[in-house]
Amino acid sequence: MLCEISDLYNYNISRVLKEDIPSIYNFIIKNDIDLKCYLTSNSIEEKINEALYCRGELFLKIENQYEEVIGIIRGRIDFDFYNRLWLSLFKISDDIPEKMKKKIFNYFTERVSESYSIYKIEIGVSSEDNTLFFLKSCGFSISRILKNYFTFGNENHSLIILNR
Repeated sequence: MLCEISDLYNYNISRVLKEDIPSIYNFIIKNDIDLKCYLTSNSIEEKINEALYCRGELFLKIENQYEEVIGIIRGRIDFDFYNRLWLSLFKISDDIPEKMKKKIFNYFTERVSESYSIYKIEIGVSSEDNTLFFLKSCGFSISRILKNYFTFGNENHSLIILNR
């Protein structure tokens, strides 16, 4: 299975299934993720189908030992030109200590890199997203900025692309 990780401290990373839609949507609402304005339960199901049927697509959940969703990962592995992991969403609950978030993130990216010979990891975040500092602390640097890429309400925000 693509990116299944079960030996991650007390956490498990596995693909999102259709029966996970309510818990994934509740996680998005609870954690005030910017994507909630257009990531509905119907579009979550579309993302699940993409991950199931499209080569390299990822839609993963991070669960604690009680099988509660504490994080989600969305992205793809691009095998065409060079092996690249592109993450469009990586969010772990604000209740999880920063040090543990970093361990989970680094463990995940290391395992995927080893398993699929990934040479480059890229992630896109909104300019208003507070994960920018977190990603920099994980060794990422800004590679480019796309101005006014997102519109949330009446506000425009830039897309910041980081890589490692």
